[in-house]
Amino acid sequence: MIEKKSNRDKAYVYHLTHIDNLPSILSHGLCSRRGLQERQHRFNDVADQGILSRRAPHGLDAYVPFHFICRSPFDYRVMKSAPDRRFVLIAVHRSHARERGWRVLSRHPLAGGRPPELLRWDEGIEAIDWELMDQERRDFDDYNTKMVCMAEALSPEPVPLAFWANVYAPNDQVKEEAERALLGLKSVKVFPNMFP
Repeated sequence: MIEKKSNRDKAYVYHLTHIDNLPSILSHGLCSRRGLQERQHRFNDVADQGILSRRAPHGLDAYVPFHFICRSPFDYRVMKSAPDRRFVLIAVHRSHARERGWRVLSRHPLAGGRPPELLRWDEGIEAIDWELMDQERRDFDDYNTKMVCMAEALSPEPVPLAFWANVYAPNDQVKEEAERALLGLKSVKVFPNMFP
């Protein structure tokens, strides 16, 4: 019997975005919300506005957020609210994130009503409850599971195409559209199981 690898030991962090955002991302890199607004870049916004308004006062809008797992509670909410389901996951190596000084939030940034604690990479990895995240059947109705599965890796700078390890699509149609948007500079892999 093959032992399942813990999410702690996996290679990537993931950023879900709508494929309409890919031309801008190709030009400017994956940017923070603050960076997009300051430069007045237009984008297909998939985030919850109520949560965004509570992140900004803590300076989290200055970072590019990634999750440690695909099919996170965020992914479920975003894809459920968008019937066209034209999304891709951009994966970045965790080793790159560590080398570039990314920060970690060990739980959803607004969990427990406390101000979010931005941790250095190694400290943040230690602080995540990997056992809870590793459950075979994650119950997102359970508050603690949901908050831990929303842990974030945060880039303080734009993340250009050169730093992407992979791009994933839920089906062939989205793959083809995404590859056109990326001008053939990056191939896109089809992995339906990575999407809700």
